[in-house]
Amino acid sequence: MLPRIGIALLLFVAGAALAGEVYTWKDANGRTHFSDKPLNQAARALTVTPPPVAPRQAIDLTGTWQSQGDKDGRSVLATVTFKADQSFAGKVQLDGQDFMTTEGQWRIDGDQLLWTYTQTSIPLPDSLKKDSDTILSASAEHLELQSALSGEVRLFSRVAPAAAKRDG
Repeated sequence: MLPRIGIALLLFVAGAALAGEVYTWKDANGRTHFSDKPLNQAARALTVTPPPVAPRQAIDLTGTWQSQGDKDGRSVLATVTFKADQSFAGKVQLDGQDFMTTEGQWRIDGDQLLWTYTQTSIPLPDSLKKDSDTILSASAEHLELQSALSGEVRLFSRVAPAAAKRDG
């Protein structure tokens, strides 16, 4: 365990590194000092390399996902199948009736799920053929997305493989 002074020094150096350069020097008594400004002629700039950021755990979206909810008093069921080749097929039902089908390409960039629609049963203007959702949380069973267009949050659940085959 680091002594308290070591932790304080680590936090100071890390904070200063985010803000800019860190300087160090020894005084006449041999004590080492750190500052964000060169307060002594003997001060020298330190090269502070932040630790690497661990990559976000890869999310395996392949498979079929469903989200059920309500929109303007109507029952909404959204189903999307993500394929390993990064294509997708989707369907939206309102009150149990097919409303829209979609096909396209998907990819993940950081915490963004990026969609490119190549076919839709309802014509989309070019401005809506590319979309993104923020991935709020993801696990093997659940996927929570926030729409960049509407701000709406939807929770998707993975459909069991047997149910996906029956429905597909």
